[in-house]
Amino acid sequence: MRPTQRSGPDDPQRAYADVIRDSQAAVLASAERITVVGRWVVLAAAVILNHFGNRNSQASVLVVDTILFGWGLVNLVVSVVLVRGYKPGRWFGFLTTGIDLLVATSILYFSGGYGAPTDFSLLFYLLIIASAVRLGLPGALATAIVVSLLYVVIGGLTGFASVSPPPGFVIGRVFLFLFVALVAGLLVGDVRTRLDRALRTAIERATQLDETRRREALEKERVERLEEIDQVRSDFISMVAHELQTPLASIKTQSETLLTQQHRLDQETRSALVDGIHRSAASLTDLVQDFAAVNRIENNQF
Repeated sequence: MRPTQRSGPDDPQRAYADVIRDSQAAVLASAERITVVGRWVVLAAAVILNHFGNRNSQASVLVVDTILFGWGLVNLVVSVVLVRGYKPGRWFGFLTTGIDLLVATSILYFSGGYGAPTDFSLLFYLLIIASAVRLGLPGALATAIVVSLLYVVIGGLTGFASVSPPPGFVIGRVFLFLFVALVAGLLVGDVRTRLDRALRTAIERATQLDETRRREALEKERVERLEEIDQVRSDFISMVAHELQTPLASIKTQSETLLTQQHRLDQETRSALVDGIHRSAASLTDLVQDFAAVNRIENNQF
């Protein structure tokens, strides 16, 4: 029988860690894909805002178009990379977030700040929501704080030398940034918690199923071994019966002859019969000793 190969004690933990790592990589990739889709939507909305109903200067429109064109090229590259199966890490998300933040801040400044006739603040909402999808509530709140500071400072610049004080609606928008970050972070956190719980439950069930299969395999192996032992025992008993039958039959036949035909037998014949009985008994004794030796070997007493 070949011994059953068993997994080491660290295999379940290693498998669990591998599943968690693959799950986290899949979540990051999914977050990047969602962000790419949102980026295309916001890009289209920004182009529409820049060309339909825009009351900013023509120079501002041209600069914003240039920034949006470059942003679109970057998003196209990111989309192609993700479609080709690239698995992004944390640094990838930080890099794209930095690019998005640079684009949003540049458009805010060159369009005239938060006092401009056309408002491009939706770019900052994309940053906050994307950070919530990637990093959860802490990342969303951190991004909202950075966005708020940039919106107040850069949006109030009338030139590089002076900063205009933020009016009331800007403070209200800052609170709106924080509110969107809080809501998006809580929603994403709840979804991730549910996914983690479902993943943990699935892993536990898979582990239990593997353990059940392993036990079934061991039980099947034990049953097969018992069947083999029973077959060997049956063969051994048949062999013992066959080996004992010959000397016993010889002893019985010769002893019956001595008992029933004693008055007709001469001394030489009786001696021959007695000698035959002795040889059969000796052969029987040897067989019994052999069987006893086999039994001692099986019981590790040899």
